[in-house]
Amino acid sequence: MAGLPVLASQLAAVTEVIKTYNVGRIVSSTTPTDIGAAINMMLEDPETLALMHRNALQVAQEEFHWEKEHQQLIDLYHKFLVERN
Repeated sequence: MAGLPVLASQLAAVTEVIKTYNVGRIVSSTTPTDIGAAINMMLEDPETLALMHRNALQVAQEEFHWEKEHQQLIDLYHKFLVERN
């Protein structure tokens, strides 16, 4: 649980998590220039970067951890087994 803010490309699931929990930024272009500019923008706003850090720590502790995720995985396996039979 590092709580590091994320910089990611536009993938639907990743975008949803980043926007929902305010844990980073989405870049529309993956060129080195655009990625560098996005990194610099994040680093130039230490207050927002600190907020994203706190949000990332909180969401890791409350939402995205093995104790919670393993039950969802078991439920998914159970659903597939029931549908298969």
